[in-house]
Amino acid sequence: MAEAQMKKDGIALIVDLPDNLPDISSNKQQRNQNEKSNHSGSYDNRLSGNRDSH
Repeated sequence: MAEAQMKKDGIALIVDLPDNLPDISSNKQQRNQNEKSNHSGSYDNRLSGNRDSH
């Protein structure tokens, strides 16, 4: 959802990571829950001027 809004707003995200980063393992369910709680609405809050999103 945030990706689509960023594209609509003309924002390009460029990620430049080294090729030699180590592999990591994680629990998919835990990762999804963390992503939802950490990022939910943060882009929308910045658009509306709410800087207290975190």
